Amino acid sequence: MYDVRYSYLLEQFSDPAPILAEIGRLVATGDFTLGKPVAEFEKRFAELIGVRHAIGVGSGTDALKLPLKALGIGHGDEVITAANTFIATVGAIAETGAKPVLVDCDDSFCMNVDYVEAAITAKTKAIMPVQLTGEVTDMGKLMAIAQRHNIPVVEDACQGILSEFARKALRHPRHRGRLFPAPAQEPERLGRCRRRRHQ
Repeated sequence: MYDVRYSYLLEQFSDPAPILAEIGRLVATGDFTLGKPVAEFEKRFAELIGVRHAIGVGSGTDALKLPLKALGIGHGDEVITAANTFIATVGAIAETGAKPVLVDCDDSFCMNVDYVEAAITAKTKAIMPVQLTGEVTDMGKLMAIAQRHNIPVVEDACQGILSEFARKALRHPRHRGRLFPAPAQEPERLGRCRRRRHQ
């Protein structure tokens, strides 16, 4: 039997002085709302995860809500997500006015993709898998279902940054929520996300 710790926060923040000093320098400039540090973070984060664009937002909830809004999701719509998730996932869906439809999980504690198709209705406007503690949803199978039904996938990848599925990097989160749009629609949706990031 092994004692596996869930959190490494003690080690991660064993010397907070450099982090606090950097925050102090940033606050002194007042350049933290869409300023140069945010643009630099977006550029570096996009490079880190292997995507063209990243959009910095104020919270993980905002990162999930933003792509849902860009898709025009609202009252009367449904978004399928995992039953085992943090409240922000369901909260972001509910904030748009849409109804969260919960799908049970498999042994990884991520969405059981085998149950997704049965949850799809005429009101389903997106599927939101949740990557937890480095475990990932079967994205290959999920994307095939989504493509078959022409449903966008908005990924809650807060805990899946740099995770891999089938030995391939997920290449997700532009943020916490990655939107998988058709390539032709990407510039339009990207613009909508940038405009709405503070709404």
